[in-house]
Amino acid sequence: MAPKSTKSEKSSTKQQSTQVAVAKESHKDSQKKELHKESHKESHKESHKESQKKDSHKESREEKPKQKREEKTGSDKGLNKETIMVGLMFNVKPFKTWLKTYYKNTNRDNVKIINAHYMMAAMNEVFIFNMLTGASDMIKKQQNGLLDLSLERFMMYIQRTEHLLSTFGRFHSKYEPGFDYSKQMPLDKKIMDKFIEKKCFHKNQSLHINKDTMNYLYYLVAQINTHCAEIAYVFSQYAKKTTVSGEGIKASIEIFFSGKLLVDVMTKLEQITNILKNKSKKDSDKGEEKEEKKGKKEEKKKFHSDDEDDDDEESEAEAESDESEEESEDDD
Repeated sequence: MAPKSTKSEKSSTKQQSTQVAVAKESHKDSQKKELHKESHKESHKESHKESQKKDSHKESREEKPKQKREEKTGSDKGLNKETIMVGLMFNVKPFKTWLKTYYKNTNRDNVKIINAHYMMAAMNEVFIFNMLTGASDMIKKQQNGLLDLSLERFMMYIQRTEHLLSTFGRFHSKYEPGFDYSKQMPLDKKIMDKFIEKKCFHKNQSLHINKDTMNYLYYLVAQINTHCAEIAYVFSQYAKKTTVSGEGIKASIEIFFSGKLLVDVMTKLEQITNILKNKSKKDSDKGEEKEEKKGKKEEKKKFHSDDEDDDDEESEAEAESDESEEESEDDD
């Protein structure tokens, strides 16, 4: 016979079961808390992803107008297709805008620009490169260490270089040091400065060009641009055209420049002319292909139409034949 459980044993058993129940409840609570934490983490991750998406979308939307602005000002980050095609570092579109504005400001609104902006951009690039590399090479031969391309040294380089003196000597008396000639440039000043630093000086820290020299260089570029635009317009008038073309700009440069500068500029312009010719040939070939395909389609349509007409004629002839046979039967 099993011994009767004492009161204390019953109480102990009850306490144990209560503790187990409490432990289960606490375990459930801790599980719930863990699940809550996990779900909170997941929701936090999701919200972070969403915010990242929104930020990236916002950045992409902000980047598009930025790229357009860079394309307008000729930034090296935003080179347009036309510029890349001809292998230039100055965007060509701002030069087209500059030419149109120049002619408009001189009461010639009806002037059309065809390839002239390519030649202007190339001429600006080659001119700036030649002038600065030539002047800095002259200074290197004279001294060592830090090379400061001062206005005095830059003018000395022009005076000692015969073909430059014959071209630009006449402009010196009209130069106004207090005027900011960078505002007359087709491109933004920052873009020009970057080109000079990277292309002309190759990030050489020993070379330094001061503000006065830069302003005088911009003055010379402004003189070149206006004179070439004017001469090219005169050529278009003699040809009884309202178009200033790339060939017009090339002819004006041949009149205006001389010596090594002319050779270097014309070499670059001939390269670009060949690229543009090949492009126009490809475009015309594509046009011919389209016309040929269109002609073939029209021939097919005509062929099908002729077949249908032949079928109609045959059916009409058969119908007439049947009618004549019926009439002959009736006569019989």
